[in-house]
Amino acid sequence: MGVLHHNLVSEIGHAKLAAFVRFDRSTFNDSSLLIQALAQELTDFSGMIGFEIAHNIGERPEIVKVTQLSTQLQTLVIDPLVKCESKIKETVRSLVIIIDGLDESLDRDDQEAFQNMLRLFSDNLLGKGCPYIRLIIASRPTEEITAAFIERPHIYPFYLDINSPETKSDIELYLRKKLEIIPAFQKLPKSKIGPNGQFYILNELANRASGLFIWAAVVVKFISGYPEGRLQTFLATDIPNTSTKALTMLYQTALDSIAREEDYDLKDHLRLALG
Repeated sequence: MGVLHHNLVSEIGHAKLAAFVRFDRSTFNDSSLLIQALAQELTDFSGMIGFEIAHNIGERPEIVKVTQLSTQLQTLVIDPLVKCESKIKETVRSLVIIIDGLDESLDRDDQEAFQNMLRLFSDNLLGKGCPYIRLIIASRPTEEITAAFIERPHIYPFYLDINSPETKSDIELYLRKKLEIIPAFQKLPKSKIGPNGQFYILNELANRASGLFIWAAVVVKFISGYPEGRLQTFLATDIPNTSTKALTMLYQTALDSIAREEDYDLKDHLRLALG
């Protein structure tokens, strides 16, 4: 998804990225706020679209408090996009909206809001109202999402191969964005030569992730506080041949590293977590 996002942002062609909304269970997981998030993204993308959205809010200020997502979608997204269609199509054939991590918005305590959001997509409200919009949704195939999307003629499923070069490129891009803000990593040479070249490290870590973004996310959090020693600890491990072995290696390496360090606060936290 990261590579797709980058290409749509940077490349001029028949389609252009207009909005990117990413659900995350720890920071943004409220499905009832999806339309407002889309409206904000569209406003940032185009002042012309933003003007129409602001006009509609001025006409109906209560719209931001309406719980019916289909009503919000019509007022804050579809109507403004329809009004701007002719101007937009002077430069591109279509606009793309990406919603990433749809399954991360699954709140077990608010099933109604989640199901209402799924109906927006399963009933193709955006496609019917604004045919020049292309909607891309990325998600794990949870039972609820699969049931809502299966056998819908307007939905084209594409199952991600975690072992594909594209997945590895996505993970490497994610690692680069996260590691390049760490001062110790910034000091390393931008080289493909090991053991300290930045590009070498990114490639080696991406190989060990075995297609799992959760692996990359955990590694980034783990090494950020103690980058020098912990980074080399992971690079010294063998490259796993399955995703299961990748996760096993991840947690074994992390625990072994903590146990060796003379950091009693970390050890106390570990003992507390494990009992």
